Amino acid sequence: MTTINRQITVIDEFGYPVSRAHIYFSTNKGTTTDNKGKANLTGDAWSEVTVSYVGKKSVEHTFQNIPSTIV
Repeated sequence: MTTINRQITVIDEFGYPVSRAHIYFSTNKGTTTDNKGKANLTGDAWSEVTVSYVGKKSVEHTFQNIPSTIV
């Protein structure tokens, strides 16, 4: 298992940070973004990561391929 660290930023379609977006791994552990839309993640490179927010479409990525900014 390869563990990696990433910092990601979640923004809306207008470029504003999304605070309290939910970010969770397929293992059901996760976090939420801060008031600047940022979150630090540590996990297995091959885990699936889902980013969700009320009223928006969820986005899924393999952790090693997750972009640093998610719209």
